[in-house]
Amino acid sequence: MPFTHTHTLEFSLSLSLTSLFFLLFSSHTARWMFTFASSFFAGTGTVSAKSVDVVSISFSWSEASQCTQPDGSANPTCTQYKMTSAQYVARTNVEFAKIGALGTTIVVSSGDEGALGNLDKCKSGAPFDPGFPASSPHVLTVGATMLSASVSAAAGPAAGAPSDPICKDNGGCATSKDEVVCSYPYAGITSGGGFSHFAPRPAWQDTAVSTYLKNAKLPPSSMYNASGRGFPDISVVGHNYAVYFGAVGGSNFW
Repeated sequence: MPFTHTHTLEFSLSLSLTSLFFLLFSSHTARWMFTFASSFFAGTGTVSAKSVDVVSISFSWSEASQCTQPDGSANPTCTQYKMTSAQYVARTNVEFAKIGALGTTIVVSSGDEGALGNLDKCKSGAPFDPGFPASSPHVLTVGATMLSASVSAAAGPAAGAPSDPICKDNGGCATSKDEVVCSYPYAGITSGGGFSHFAPRPAWQDTAVSTYLKNAKLPPSSMYNASGRGFPDISVVGHNYAVYFGAVGGSNFW
């Protein structure tokens, strides 16, 4: 099966001995993650797991609806192999595990629709809808945080603080030390997270997730699978941060 996609940004940067390769997926990817993963592992596309150390994926879609594309049409792979969404996810996770075994790290966005997910789940009592591949236990899923408060532009830098050119250009910089989950309407997105419907919780998550389930204020347990793989794994600031625009080898990048 060919790896078909609508947009790929192909360039690599050398950082020590690490090669970084970035793949950007649109919501119209023809055969989705299984085709990407199997092609990437086999080396049948332009790159392979043998030559790339890190793959970054910002694409996400409903885990429970993997056999239905965003436009409502059927996922061709599910049709071809007569798969359910659960079977499709399980089979794709095998490919992700194989890629990881070769030493390639797959980094995935946790999504920007909160725990509710891509589909309209704002109805009271509706189960949450985790995104995939963010819910895979064989990827590194990254969520977004934000600073809960910032110094106003008029206030400028705090007394004694170094004057950063970026802060000067933008009339001030955020100085809050309170980091919280990135959430709408304070940010443009609500960072995704939750538990997989299909993939069981890995043993290495037991301690952290058990503590979280015991101490956090949570919605009714019927709305999520507490025994599933929890995500995200890590989080970084995803709102109100500096973006550098430049060029490497004649190719522009953000």
